[in-house]
Amino acid sequence: MGDMCVRRFVLRQNIARYRERLDEPLAVSTRSLVERLLAEAEADLAIRQSIWLLTCPGVRINPLAGALVEKTLDAAIARCGADCGTVQLWDAGAQRLHLIAQDGFDQAFVDHFASVGDGDGSVCARAMASRAPVIVDDVETDQRFQALRQAVSPYGIRAIHSTPVLAADGRLLGMISTHFTSPRRSADYDGRVDVATDLRKLFASIHL
Repeated sequence: MGDMCVRRFVLRQNIARYRERLDEPLAVSTRSLVERLLAEAEADLAIRQSIWLLTCPGVRINPLAGALVEKTLDAAIARCGADCGTVQLWDAGAQRLHLIAQDGFDQAFVDHFASVGDGDGSVCARAMASRAPVIVDDVETDQRFQALRQAVSPYGIRAIHSTPVLAADGRLLGMISTHFTSPRRSADYDGRVDVATDLRKLFASIHL
């Protein structure tokens, strides 16, 4: 079980335990503490599981396919030794990428990158426009992404690799990005984040 899956499992277990505690007679101070812990755990789980409910509530997504996307991201992060990662679904009608899975980021990041369009200065937006992978060895020195530094610096992100997921006919289906807290050389990626085949199948079934 990957780190992201473990975190979701632990959060669900904690939420169940906190709810059970609230059914018991508790001192006022203890009840207040448990209620706070429950609220924090629920909020944490909300940005780690089925986040499309927050980022693109108007897009109907098959929950089972969405859960498999989360697992695929977890595997990609582990495979390439990344610290964080995201998966986005392409909305051809709106011409935007919607964030549907993430690991390693908080609510502020989810809000900021919930929907990405062409020209917004992000690595995934450039990969979206080119329909080709974009690798940033070091955000701090890459002049193409000066505007991005402020958004990712709170998370210590230095290197980013965004890979478009394309259909057999070349249509854009989505995007997977991995993030690293230390600079990377382009040669270090060696294709290990190429999970396009797995995601291509999932994206085909992700809409209800």
